[in-house]
Amino acid sequence: MRGRITSAITAALVVAAAAVVLVGSGSAAPRGRAASLPTLRIGTVLPFTSGLATSAREMQTAFNLYIKQHGGKLGGLPVKVFYEDSQENPALDVTLTKKLVQQENVHLLAGAMLAFEGLAMVPTITKSKIALVGMSGVTADEYRKIRSPYISLAAKHMPDQEEFPLGTYAAKTLHYKKAAVVCQDYAWGWQTCGGFEYAFEHAGGQIVKKIYPPLNTTDYSPYVTQIPHDVDVVYCTTVGPDVPRFVKAYSDFGLMGKVPLIGSEDLVAADAYRYYTTQDAGILGSTPFTTAIKRPQMQAYVKAYEAASGGKAPTFWGEAAYSAALIIDKTIAKLEASGIAPASIPDYIRKNAAKFIATIRTVDLSDIPSSPVKVDPYNVAIRNFYLVKLVNQDGKIAPQVVHTFKNVSEFWIFPPKQILALPVFSKSFPPH
Repeated sequence: MRGRITSAITAALVVAAAAVVLVGSGSAAPRGRAASLPTLRIGTVLPFTSGLATSAREMQTAFNLYIKQHGGKLGGLPVKVFYEDSQENPALDVTLTKKLVQQENVHLLAGAMLAFEGLAMVPTITKSKIALVGMSGVTADEYRKIRSPYISLAAKHMPDQEEFPLGTYAAKTLHYKKAAVVCQDYAWGWQTCGGFEYAFEHAGGQIVKKIYPPLNTTDYSPYVTQIPHDVDVVYCTTVGPDVPRFVKAYSDFGLMGKVPLIGSEDLVAADAYRYYTTQDAGILGSTPFTTAIKRPQMQAYVKAYEAASGGKAPTFWGEAAYSAALIIDKTIAKLEASGIAPASIPDYIRKNAAKFIATIRTVDLSDIPSSPVKVDPYNVAIRNFYLVKLVNQDGKIAPQVVHTFKNVSEFWIFPPKQILALPVFSKSFPPH
């Protein structure tokens, strides 16, 4: 998303991703207890060579950053992270997950990046009974149906959970009546759009047009020209490099400033709006992450990430990985506090994955950078989402929080039974 990667950098990414990476040893361990502790082995599969390679590298940098900040340890245990390159290929996600579990003998997994990658890993996770502390790749409504005891969504959330509040807000507060939706043609796109549509229509709005561009679309003109000009608003979920391509086409065809544009976290992320012009000011998005959040934990994370990345602004990709490391750290500490000997914890995690995931629900996660987090009985985060408006700030696009949706559960304002009974949001549901 941050520009094309040269062949030299790509080659370096392949080497780095394929290698076993030992993350920061930190300062010398004191004698006795720490010196004799076993190493916690974590497996992570990310698409280092793909259209989203730069964002995958951000996730790796952020995960490593947290470990480095804690002396190369999580929960006081030395850590070894095995990074593998999925190349944005779900078949490779399966193969590499099996490799990490069966050959590298990792104690737990942390990942993945994209929804279809995470879902591809589920059968191996289930068969192996190994814990997955999810990053951005667990953002799929299918997890509500899977209900795996081995998978935590504490670092992220359900796709529809992010957009339920925006759908309600668009109808009830902004008083939009008719909307068109542009949905990237895969799980994340279907499900964020589905969440927006479901809440928008329950609040009195109407979706009059649905448009599904595939991933890695380079020319958005055939899709933008399908948007009716008489709608009150256009909702959009596109991802990665597709986001600025869509926004540019939206502007080029004269819709920007005439038909309001709102969307998912992707639309208002730093790795997208850095490519926007000031003509794009006014875009609104619902997001769990923005550098405009005033929480001290958030500002500390932004400063640390910029220092670790050579001045690059962080996005939700990296924060999901950073939060996953924090969750592992605090859960191990909780296990030790419960009486489990530190030297036994890595093997305990591997042999008791469901108990490890259940323990996450009892951990204080109030200091995750973007929001205080609690975890529901389904292992899904209850957290804040932010309505962000992009504004013209001294000739550059900048984010501004205009509303906070507090303590949003996966069910939003709807009865849990109502949401649990729904089919997974898809191209065919809600029906149109």
